[in-house]
Amino acid sequence: MGSNIDTMIYMLPAVLIGLTLHEFSHAYVAMLLGDTTAKNDGRITLNPLKHIDPLGMIVLLIAGFGWAKPVKFDPTNLKHPKRDRMLISVAGPLQINSWCHIPFTN
Repeated sequence: MGSNIDTMIYMLPAVLIGLTLHEFSHAYVAMLLGDTTAKNDGRITLNPLKHIDPLGMIVLLIAGFGWAKPVKFDPTNLKHPKRDRMLISVAGPLQINSWCHIPFTN
């Protein structure tokens, strides 16, 4: 059991950073595309406390999966709503996947 706790302690910073960057990316792209909802909600920040959902974090620690607070946006503020909704949606996953292409060496 100690090994599982050790693993969670080591993984927690990476999970917090990943969830924060993921949600920040959604919020930032929405702002770039003309919607100020996320900015007005204080979500254009790298502060994990603004992005972490308490219940999602507890479930993550217990069950191994969880979630962060979703970023709200108003499609009526977007110039090209159909295209921009897609861009906002893929911003988080693309940001996380971009880290996979950075070579890590010893």
